[in-house]
Amino acid sequence: MKTIRANLRVICAVLTMLVVMSNLLPAFDNPEAGNASQNSGTSNAGPSARAPEYPLAAAYPEPLGDYVPRMFDLRQLFALRSLVPPKDGTEAAIAEAFRFDPQKALAFVQEMASNPAGSHEPAVVYSNSYANAMNSGFPELQAQSIGDKGKQGAEAGQFKRPLDIGCAMTIYSWKEASDNFGRRVADNFIAIQVTVRNLNPSLEFLLHDAELAADANMSGLSRFQSSHERRVVRNVGQVGQITDPRNVAVRIMEGIGMVAGAATGFAPSGYALGYSVYTAGAIPAFKHVMPDMTQDQLNNISDLAFTSFSGSRIVVPKSGAVTFVTFILSAPLEQACWLQPNYDVRQDVSYGAPLNACPEPSGSEAGSTNRKNGGKSDAWKTISYKNWNAIQQQAFIKHAYAVIAGVHIQEVHKGAVTKLDCPVLKDGTADLSKTQNGTYSCAVTGTDLDSVGSVTLTQATSTITGKWVPAKDQNPPQAQFAVSDLDGLSGDYNFNLIYPSGESADSGQTLKFAVRTPKVSDAGFDTTDLSKAKNNTITMTIQGSDLDRIGSVKLSSSGGADYPGTLGTGITSSDTSGTVTFNAALLAGAVNQPLSMSYTTKDKPNTNLPASSKSLPVTFTNSAKAADAMQGGAPAKVKAKNKPGVSR
Repeated sequence: MKTIRANLRVICAVLTMLVVMSNLLPAFDNPEAGNASQNSGTSNAGPSARAPEYPLAAAYPEPLGDYVPRMFDLRQLFALRSLVPPKDGTEAAIAEAFRFDPQKALAFVQEMASNPAGSHEPAVVYSNSYANAMNSGFPELQAQSIGDKGKQGAEAGQFKRPLDIGCAMTIYSWKEASDNFGRRVADNFIAIQVTVRNLNPSLEFLLHDAELAADANMSGLSRFQSSHERRVVRNVGQVGQITDPRNVAVRIMEGIGMVAGAATGFAPSGYALGYSVYTAGAIPAFKHVMPDMTQDQLNNISDLAFTSFSGSRIVVPKSGAVTFVTFILSAPLEQACWLQPNYDVRQDVSYGAPLNACPEPSGSEAGSTNRKNGGKSDAWKTISYKNWNAIQQQAFIKHAYAVIAGVHIQEVHKGAVTKLDCPVLKDGTADLSKTQNGTYSCAVTGTDLDSVGSVTLTQATSTITGKWVPAKDQNPPQAQFAVSDLDGLSGDYNFNLIYPSGESADSGQTLKFAVRTPKVSDAGFDTTDLSKAKNNTITMTIQGSDLDRIGSVKLSSSGGADYPGTLGTGITSSDTSGTVTFNAALLAGAVNQPLSMSYTTKDKPNTNLPASSKSLPVTFTNSAKAADAMQGGAPAKVKAKNKPGVSR
């Protein structure tokens, strides 16, 4: 009996300690306590004490392709919320009214709603905005400015979003957020699930940012807030793991067990049995009944929460979708319009902020007074997100807008070339005679070649840049080089792939070049009679190979006189014939003299190479001069002069 009593005393002592320690815990589940602490010593005069201003962007009347400006004008705010901006310029006029006088602007909004322009014509919008501004109490000059802004808004174009990116969102309730991410995270953040669809079949989409805005009060359109970084939310969850009531209770129980274990040495004989029941039975049973879910919740944050950290960026695949969760602070929304006693869901039908659904609280609806607020009433009631009812949740969904920003990207895979098919001669050198429009083309076979931007040929310090033509219509990609860039090359050149980033990669393939030496196998003249030259020009046609490598051509007499010619233009490496023209007047000095032909090459401009042909050497005549001499009779005999030392 004594043993049983001793054991009961031990158990009672343990239970007493548990009760005492539990009373020391903070009231985690008492929303009223949280609200009281927020209301105590805090002025809740309401966000609508001063309506925000929305200046129109002068340089950019419409949003940029990405939302670079941190502060949006009213048209941009409508566009980012997927609300069609009124085409009559109403939003531009309202923004100007808020800039001048936020209090009068509220009356102006009501006037614009009651007396719409009824037309999209800029002149009609101006007159309507001006009249409504005057009726709202604005001075004439300000009313004119409001009318001008309305006119500009009517003339402005519409914002065009990318057609291949889609975005949808779902707002988690407090219970869902608590179950998935932890109680402390749910108490501080609103979790929004965002699904991004990339309909582009060719490019991936890299997410840069995700933001949320909510038209919570009648002051106007609220600004967008960027999602909290995943690591920040996880740290909040880790603190919640420490302060979670279940984990605190487990640590208290284990602490009691430690203290009780230290007393086993001087406790009664039945004490050890009670201690064993407590440590081996009660504590494990409690852990079994109340399992610890915080680690799974932290893993959910790591897996689902949005991050723009470079090490774990979110990329939406081609023609795919990605779902992630953004976390926005809940405190700024806990005085929203739809949380107030006078909120009328039936009146919540306007664009943007629910102006008609939430009139300014007054009288008994104003709430209790606050001495630190000068005795004024706390006009806006605060309700934690955990305690929102179904209508309040629906109102939040109606007035919440998510936007994302990012850029299309293409993942670059290093190309691998397995074959380089180029026109070559029997010795393996490049055959530059096989060209088209002065371009030498090689078919390229390999993998991941769609990421290549251009190609080069390199040898030591020499670099030849070519053009990359992607595969098309079952044809392999082509590497193209200008023949003029390849002339005169000698030896092996490495074939390199150049990516859009500027990075160069050796493909492992080479192209072999040899200096081409022109060969002239025959030459012919359109006439050898200078009197029959057309336009004082004698034309010589040469035949051979690699004629495009000829640098210059001339005719030379045995006495050393040279008569240079002019090569015809447009001779290519594939041509087997070309023309050279000579001035007939110059050739008159070489009549009846045998003339030989020689030429230089572009590679050796100072070396003359002789040309052999049945037509060479050539002798020019001038039949016109001979005829003139015959018309004057027989040529007179000229008495030869005796040379010194010669007798006749």
